[in-house]
Amino acid sequence: MLTRLFASTSRRAPVITTTCRCYASIRPNQALLDMLKAEVKAEKAKPNVNRYKAKSLLNAMEAINKLDHDITSLSSVVDVSGIGKGILKRIQQYLSATQNPNQPQVKDELSLIMELESIHGIGKARARRLVEAGCNGLEGLKEERFFRMLTPIQKASIQYQEHLQKTATREQIDTTADFVRNNLSDRHEVIVIGDCRRGASTDTSIQLMLFHPDHVHVPVPSPPTRGSFVPHGKLGSQSRAKAETPLHKSVIPTLQERGLVVASMGTALRYWNGVVRIPEKDQDGKWKTRRERLEAIEKGQGELRRMDLFMIPLKSRGAALISHTGDGQMKMLLKRKADQLGLYLDELGLWKWHPENAAETVGDGDELSVGFWQLLQSMTEESIFEQLGMQYVEPRKRNLENLK
Repeated sequence: MLTRLFASTSRRAPVITTTCRCYASIRPNQALLDMLKAEVKAEKAKPNVNRYKAKSLLNAMEAINKLDHDITSLSSVVDVSGIGKGILKRIQQYLSATQNPNQPQVKDELSLIMELESIHGIGKARARRLVEAGCNGLEGLKEERFFRMLTPIQKASIQYQEHLQKTATREQIDTTADFVRNNLSDRHEVIVIGDCRRGASTDTSIQLMLFHPDHVHVPVPSPPTRGSFVPHGKLGSQSRAKAETPLHKSVIPTLQERGLVVASMGTALRYWNGVVRIPEKDQDGKWKTRRERLEAIEKGQGELRRMDLFMIPLKSRGAALISHTGDGQMKMLLKRKADQLGLYLDELGLWKWHPENAAETVGDGDELSVGFWQLLQSMTEESIFEQLGMQYVEPRKRNLENLK
């Protein structure tokens, strides 16, 4: 009898243990951790893994796993080590998605600021001013008094926010690139850059780079400080100079007149950022008419996406493609290699500083060196890799593992 009793008890023991484990596995923020875990899995499954993103997600999971309370607002985790701005945005999205619709959502100041910062062109300072004025996040921007506080670019960002949050597919990017080629002179070279040049199927925006044989002038970097090979500060771009560049004087006006450009959102000397409407073709494979495209824009019809368009001097072609193809780790490695050789690499070229005399190579506080920059061969990517003493790496293989 005793034998049967003990035997029966021993058989029940695992049940008690299992129940305890199940209870112990229920910990704070489990659903949030599961969401981040799914993001890590999705990132690692991509052909071009963003290791920085995956690592930041894992660091955030580790930090959140140590918390002994549920996250109910951003203010409770803003100072937690391992949780950066990108993770804070994900947490805010998670909190919004899990909010009980029957209960009014009360957001803290940080949540409102980050919500407003999700709008292209609204920085932390502007977002904070809006919140301090009483703006209740994105919903508050519907009020005229807050909407008037925005710049034209910020207003356009709100108008097209739904479209700008979508990624651009490779098909949409290639279609837009073909349209640009067909509507500019055939002397322009149009190249897809960004993640898609490395083989990705999508990108956060349509990224294109233009070259033209008559656009060759390369601005020289500012002089470095003594003992350095890095320019001291950046040369400011003047509005008059920007207006005279072929990108802003000819290319953008042409693409707007042809029914591609919907709205401008940001510009620099060699850069344009804005909203475009993905062009369409008819049943015969021909582009729809200019009139049809412009009418569709007027009616708010069609697929809109963000586009980043660069126009770089032809002499800088190789350096520019390296800079805007990525990935980030590859660019950092190439810059370090250039620095080790006493050179400087940026999007406009591979540069060598020639000091006026030997004494200029010795550091002397913040005093600027005297001499001149020499632009080395920068027209092809292959030539830059060769001058850095490295074997050429195709765009699709550009990550840290292939560059070691």
